[in-house]
Amino acid sequence: MAKLIVEVLDASDLMPKDGHGSASPFVEVEFDEQRQRTSTKPKDLNPCWNEKLVFNIKNPRDLPDQTIEVFVYNDNKQGHHKNFLGRVRISGMSVPFSDHEAVVHRYPLDKRGIFSHVKGDIALKIYSSVHGTGGVESFEPLEQVFQQHVDAVENHYNHHPNKPTETAPTPLQEINPNKFDDEQYYKGSHDKNKKKKKEKEMQFPGQKPEYGVVETRPPLAARMGYWGRDKTASTYDLVEQMNFLYAHVVKAKDLPVMDISGSLDPYVEVKVGNYKGVTKHLEKNQNPVWNSVFAFSKERLQTNLIEVTVKDKDIGKDDFVGKVLFDIAEVPQRVPPDSPLAPQWYKLVDKKGQKINQGEIMLAVWMGTQADEAFPEAWHSDAHSVSQQSLANTRSKVYFLAKIVLSPSPYDCSSRSGAIR
Repeated sequence: MAKLIVEVLDASDLMPKDGHGSASPFVEVEFDEQRQRTSTKPKDLNPCWNEKLVFNIKNPRDLPDQTIEVFVYNDNKQGHHKNFLGRVRISGMSVPFSDHEAVVHRYPLDKRGIFSHVKGDIALKIYSSVHGTGGVESFEPLEQVFQQHVDAVENHYNHHPNKPTETAPTPLQEINPNKFDDEQYYKGSHDKNKKKKKEKEMQFPGQKPEYGVVETRPPLAARMGYWGRDKTASTYDLVEQMNFLYAHVVKAKDLPVMDISGSLDPYVEVKVGNYKGVTKHLEKNQNPVWNSVFAFSKERLQTNLIEVTVKDKDIGKDDFVGKVLFDIAEVPQRVPPDSPLAPQWYKLVDKKGQKINQGEIMLAVWMGTQADEAFPEAWHSDAHSVSQQSLANTRSKVYFLAKIVLSPSPYDCSSRSGAIR
């Protein structure tokens, strides 16, 4: 039987919940009506588990449509209940087919509701396999099973070139019922539209087309369906897509000293053409954390570069610290249910493009839509006068996905201080 393996490695910087400045965390994983948990780590805000949880996959073909939910709780034995410390939700579509393809991801913990107090992140390694005879370690990758199906189909048609495709018995072939439903839907819609057009011509003879009643059918993903078509069309979208260029400014480290006080007051300026978004400045901090997201409407972009500049807030003119440039044409496209793009460290360069001696910034830049989980909290280029505190009131939330940050592999709890978060 196919298996889903969730390796729970560690968590860091968790929220204290026991009333004494600490917590006793454990992890609970839910998948397809199955629930398993790790051991409890007493009084540890940076616990290390390195435990493997194994779940049954009833039908491997259903895995892309399923969700893996990971909850972190404080084991409150004194009160005989558990306190919520955070969660992540992972789409089954992002799960690789074998241990060899799997990498360790560090997921920032999400809130359960607007009143949840959550911080920290968790490191997980997730993959799927088919059970072999030697236990978990000898799983045969699912990818091989699907390839065997494809090879069997190709072999059959190579030996029966003259047989009609309708009557050929196709072994191990996956039937997609949505394909037939969609074909019938579009065929029926096309015939219906032709009939309506003819009726309108009879009812309004000689009427100019620009003043006529026109039926519009925007490309809504909920109507078009997802499978077998454009991946950017998600069945979660009930409105026509709007495209945005996103920039997630996470943090910086080892910034150079810029004033006589022996430090600097850094902030980040994200500039795309005539649009500019700015983070708040942090006083006397060479390792600042901003965690700010900026969204620029794609249809209003008038440049091919995005410039991310670190500056030092000063009384007179602000000092230039360093910058990073991105070519918009090379920015990756990311549409849910794809996994969120992992922020990466970038070396700062000077105004001439030469690397400076010190200073790095962690960023993620991608093209997305209004269905992105970053959309509601992002600063928007068409709402530039709105304060940072009021951003959440400028957009409606669509839906949320887990935030994924990649860390090095193989994973070792003792070296996690050097991992990318």
